[in-house]
Formats: sequence, C-alpha cells, structure tokens
Amino acid sequence: MATSPSLKNTVLLAALLSFASAVSADISSVPMGYMSVKLAGGAPGAPVTTSFAVPLTDEPNNDGAVVGRITGLTSDQITVTDAGWTPGKLATKANPYAARIKSGSNAGLTLVITANTADTLTVETSVDLTQLGIKKGASGHLIQLIPVDTLDSLFGSDTLIGAKKLRNADIVYLGANSQDGYFYNTGLNRWVSIDGTTKNRGLTRIPPDAAVSVARVGPETTLFFDGRVPETAFVVEVANSGETYTHTGFPTAVTLGELSLQTKIPGWVSATKPAKADKISIASGNRWDTYYYTGSRWRRTTDTSGKRDGVTIKAGVPIRITRVGTATGSTPLKIRRPYAID
Repeated sequence: MATSPSLKNTVLLAALLSFASAVSADISSVPMGYMSVKLAGGAPGAPVTTSFAVPLTDEPNNDGAVVGRITGLTSDQITVTDAGWTPGKLATKANPYAARIKSGSNAGLTLVITANTADTLTVETSVDLTQLGIKKGASGHLIQLIPVDTLDSLFGSDTLIGAKKLRNADIVYLGANSQDGYFYNTGLNRWVSIDGTTKNRGLTRIPPDAAVSVARVGPETTLFFDGRVPETAFVVEVANSGETYTHTGFPTAVTLGELSLQTKIPGWVSATKPAKADKISIASGNRWDTYYYTGSRWRRTTDTSGKRDGVTIKAGVPIRITRVGTATGSTPLKIRRPYAID
C-alpha cells in the first residue's frame, strides 16, 4: 500500500539506493524500507503519465513456512514436507502469493500460486518445472513465499484520484506485453477497466516484475511504498517478439553497459540501424528514451552518434524491452543481485 515513510526506514533504504551495481555491498540482514515515486501533475482531459516500478516485496503474513526446502516436484506443483500451510489460503484472489525459487541455478524464478494444500503448491507456469534442474529431497533447493499486490492492496480506494467518470480520474496502466488501464470509480466504489465495463477489477494482480504507469489528472503528488529488498536474482520472461514492460529488479541504479542485455538475453539482435535492432526503452518522466546495441556500443535511437553505455537506469525506473522479428514464446532474463546479504 502506498504510505508515508518513517525517518529511520527512509534513511536505511536511501543508503541501499546509493549503491552502484558494480559495488559489492554487504548487508547483515534483509533491510526493510521505503521508496518514493513522484507523480507529475496533470488535469482532466490533459493527464500526465508517470511510469515506475516497485522492486520491494511485502512481508509474508501466512500460516506455516515462509521459506522451505523442496521435497517433491511435478510439472506444475512444488511440495514442502510439513510446511503447515492453510489449504487454499495462499491462492485467494484478495491476498495472492507467489513461490520464488531461492537457491540453485533457478534462484529468482517467481511463480504465482493458483492453489495450495498443507504442503503442496500448484503454480502458474508455461514450462515443466521438472525440466529446469530444480533439486528436490534432503538437499533440495529452497523456495520463498512472496505476497503479490493487487490494485486494491497497492492503491486502495483513496491513494489516487477516483471519480464517477473516466475523464476525471487517475488511470493505472498494467501489463507485461500490453498496457491495460484501470481507474477507481467512486460511484461504484471499486476499480474498473477503462473499457467501459463495470466488473470489479480491484483484485487484478500486480506481479513483482511489473511496470506501472499512472496518468495523473490532479496536482503533483508523491507516493511512498514500503517493503523488503529482494534476496535473490531477478528473473523475468521477455517476449521473443514485441514489447515487454518490466524493471531491472532491484532498488539500485544500473547503467546500460552494466545491465548488458545483449549478453543476458540469448538471441539479442544487435544492428547498426535502430529499425533492425532489439531495443530497450527507459522511462523518463512522461516519455520513454530508447536505445539499441550496435554490436560494440549502446546508442540512442534519436541520436545515433556517441556511446551511451554509461546511461543510468535509476532505482524504481521501469524499462520496456522490444524484440524485433516474429518469434513466439519468451526467453528468461536473469539479473544477478547487486549486493550481498548474509
């Protein structure tokens, strides 16, 4: 939920945000803190859009294990012996959870839980989990439960401007490959889609790898979000063609050169002309600045001279990855954690 920060936690997270991704910073425990997002001001009929990401995670609030060792595995189920979970509680629409692989080569892979028993999770996945090299048994890999936000839990009814008519309301845009819009309808007292339907959309999930955009119709305001810093690598599925909206995974800054998408995404297309290359766009206020890799350096599409490897993606700034071609499916992008946690 958007909130106001305490000084102690703000200073703690501010220290973390100052880490350059190339610096190895030791953290004795997993920090809790806040991050701020400034929404630019607009007006009804002339909204101004700000895009952002929240790379922090909420504290789990569930019965049973928060972290457990995998003792059984099927194509879409994970078993943790004696986990002690309340059946069905981890898959409720109002308070959904995800299972994040915490150890091994797949650390960071995050799977939304669709059902659960006392010791077994059924997850939403497009791949067969048994084919990923995930270990089970006495030396099995660990999983961690991660709460997943919804429109209701992240924004509630009064964080943003609601209205009876779409024109007078702030709009939240979500989606990995296309951006669907929602606003809080004060006449119906619920979140609804901008497509004109009145179905309650407050339970729409906001995955941990999501990028969020808010089209603001009121004065400038600042939102504060609290949570834990990520403990594992960041893994996100990137569409093999078209656009993927996401972020860089951590509350730290990273440069284009350090992010190195051209080496982290197999099949990345480099080219000397922007139209033929895969691209990354970085949110900057109400616009996106787009870059491509020539084979030797990063360049901006609107300024094809010069080297842009040092361009910084700040903490909480989302990215849009655009892949050329017509290939189907997706490819995982894995970004290593840029700090140490003991």
